[in-house]
Amino acid sequence: MKELSYEENVQALDACIGKLQREDIPLEESFKVYQEALGYYKASMKILNELEGKLEAYNEETGQYEPYKRGE
Repeated sequence: MKELSYEENVQALDACIGKLQREDIPLEESFKVYQEALGYYKASMKILNELEGKLEAYNEETGQYEPYKRGE
């Protein structure tokens, strides 16, 4: 199976959310769609975490670029 880009994962996740918001969706189908949505969410988060690991921030004190650390 082809690995989706971040944007493709988000679009697929959005489509799943749209399906889940329908009032006429049977319980079993909603559970399958939920599991599918969870897969798209996890894939999106994996991509974001990998990209975050590649980010660098400029440290004014040292004058160097250093690995980005969230919350700093």
